[in-house]
Amino acid sequence: MANVLKMTMIEAIHSLRSAGLSCREIARRLGIHRETVSRHLRLGREPVSKPASAPIFPAGPEGGVAGFGAPSGPEAAGFEPPTGSPLSQASTASPWLAWLLEQRERGLSAKRIHQDLPVEHPAAAAVSYDSVRRLLKKHGAASSVPFRRMESPPGFEAQVDFGTGAPVVGPDGRRRKTHVIRVILSHSRRGYSEAVPEQRTTAARAFQADRDLLTASKLILDTKNPAYRAVAAVRSEASGYWRTVTLPFPEAGIRLLPQNSLGLFATTMQTYRERLQEAARELASRYDTMKSEAERRLGTLYSASDYPTTLDGLFDMEWSVVPIEPPQYLVALNPEVFQQEQARVRERFESAVELAEQGFATELQRLTAHLAERLTGLHDGQPKVFRDSAVENLREFFDRFRQLNIRSSPELDALVEQAQQTINGVEPQTLRDSNRLRQMVARDFEQIQASVGEMLVDRPRRNILRRGNVGGAV
Repeated sequence: MANVLKMTMIEAIHSLRSAGLSCREIARRLGIHRETVSRHLRLGREPVSKPASAPIFPAGPEGGVAGFGAPSGPEAAGFEPPTGSPLSQASTASPWLAWLLEQRERGLSAKRIHQDLPVEHPAAAAVSYDSVRRLLKKHGAASSVPFRRMESPPGFEAQVDFGTGAPVVGPDGRRRKTHVIRVILSHSRRGYSEAVPEQRTTAARAFQADRDLLTASKLILDTKNPAYRAVAAVRSEASGYWRTVTLPFPEAGIRLLPQNSLGLFATTMQTYRERLQEAARELASRYDTMKSEAERRLGTLYSASDYPTTLDGLFDMEWSVVPIEPPQYLVALNPEVFQQEQARVRERFESAVELAEQGFATELQRLTAHLAERLTGLHDGQPKVFRDSAVENLREFFDRFRQLNIRSSPELDALVEQAQQTINGVEPQTLRDSNRLRQMVARDFEQIQASVGEMLVDRPRRNILRRGNVGGAV
């Protein structure tokens, strides 16, 4: 039976074990599996009718068993693997050893080397993978583990981490939380750690800085609370509407609104105000619970003085119509001042027109560039996916441009008209289904994007004539 060890091999297992070698080392030396070694050691020595014809392990120079403290492998003094051992047979891959070692030096795995062997050397077609693997392992050809070292110049970078340490008992007998700072220099990898009761002092000591010049912030309320998020959502929605239906103005907090849109604007903003007040009342009803939760989570950083006693009046919105034309009574009081105010208003309107033109051009360039990129690009050999919003956002831009445009730039008007005609009547799904239509729309949008870019980079100076009242200010 081929899977039964010969007696000489069994005797070798027990002799090496008696010398103090481990099962793994015995298996390595004899070229058998370590589970086979363990099984025969559990079974013990089998009775034999006669001793082996020759001693398996001659005595070493100190009179001990060769191999115990001697060189490992079959090259140990006087040791020859027993007949039948794989180590006693030449490997079928030996004729190509030099080529195998060269491939391993290139970083290839044993599996890849075995696959390439019959291609490079057809005579080695019968060589098995196990023969290649064992031969490479015997000659110590192991692939190194790849790694990447990140280098940083001295004094250029440090990693700073904050954490919570073990609590300590203060002089007053109260347990207090400690804060731990860990600083590691990226160049030398030297580290510094310290635990103190106060975070700002810790940070100041680490950088040898004055703690009075350091500032820190904390969230006094959980901003992920549904009641707080509802208030923030209404405010964000109202602000977005305000910026969508108006044009920018050089003065902060003031924007231009067409006079025919004033009624709708006031009604919409009043609706937002009522929604905000309702959300604020809901937040006020949960305010005490949120403060208690903040006290639990902030620990010693909690301070009751950070919190107002009530939220009444803290969440509200107001708007007003601000006249920006100089008052007519200045004509009678001081005509020179009136003319100066007229010149100032004219200059502000010219700046507002430039801001509006630049804003529209930038938005048109961004929208056309995004859709062109999604229509022409490929991902894994397939056309890129785009959302319906890529087309819908363009249509919303066209509507807003038509309502708010003050007709100051014929060049921009022509580009917007060209973009609108290109996408007019085209549905998102149609763009996905038709490659020809995708290419046509992408080509037109790339041309529009380039034209808008040239207009933004090298825009000629224009004489702005404001015909009548452009709009009111809100």
